Amino acid sequence: MPGLYSDFSDVSGDDFNSPVLIEGAYRVNDSLEVGIRANVDPFRNNVLVATPGVSWLINELWKLELWFPRPQIEYSMRDDITLFAGGSVSGGSFRVADDFGTSLGRPTLNGEKVDYREVRAGAGVRVEFGRGILGEFAGGWIFDRRFEFHERN
Repeated sequence: MPGLYSDFSDVSGDDFNSPVLIEGAYRVNDSLEVGIRANVDPFRNNVLVATPGVSWLINELWKLELWFPRPQIEYSMRDDITLFAGGSVSGGSFRVADDFGTSLGRPTLNGEKVDYREVRAGAGVRVEFGRGILGEFAGGWIFDRRFEFHERN
């Protein structure tokens, strides 16, 4: 996921970042898969985040997906309709504009790196409209949203 993570008002080399996601899984049998995901993000305060995961097909109707950042349980109503409920953690790491803090009366925040995180829970439905064409409709709640500036704590 390399790219420019910027507000694009004053683009420089400091705005370039190349986060990497590495995944590996092992299929134990037809109903159980285990693995690990590792995310490396040079902008983030914790550069490496690694988490284990499990996918368990409980029976033909129920599936448990314990993969961070989006664990969920699924129920297959039909071959083309699946209900799901679970949680998610999303976010990213960015560098704010060189005048960001000044505009807020906190000039020490100018040009700083910031980690952003949201913790959510919700439910939804996944519908297969045709071969390989999926639609997902979901709703939920945000329980926690944080912005953490690295150097300013």
